Amino acid sequence: MDPDALLHDRPLPGCSCTTMTVLAAESIPCAAADWSAAVVVVLRGQLLLECLSGRCSTFAEGAVLPLSGLHLRRITNIGLEPLVLRTIRRDPSS
Repeated sequence: MDPDALLHDRPLPGCSCTTMTVLAAESIPCAAADWSAAVVVVLRGQLLLECLSGRCSTFAEGAVLPLSGLHLRRITNIGLEPLVLRTIRRDPSS
């Protein structure tokens, strides 16, 4: 696998990828299915993860996070610029 493909819009063999943008100060509620078997790369910005327990952690550009099983309440962009995330999942057809 080409490691640069995680950070760019190059296809990853056997994987499906989506890119999402979260505007400054915006929060998005999460459900477990949203992140099931997903690895998320912070392409740009500052990410705050809030778990159902109330515990929070922040991650900067370049972070690679396996989010499955974290019981997330929401993700929040805590930066002044848009937060860009790339979600990578193994393609079930492979």
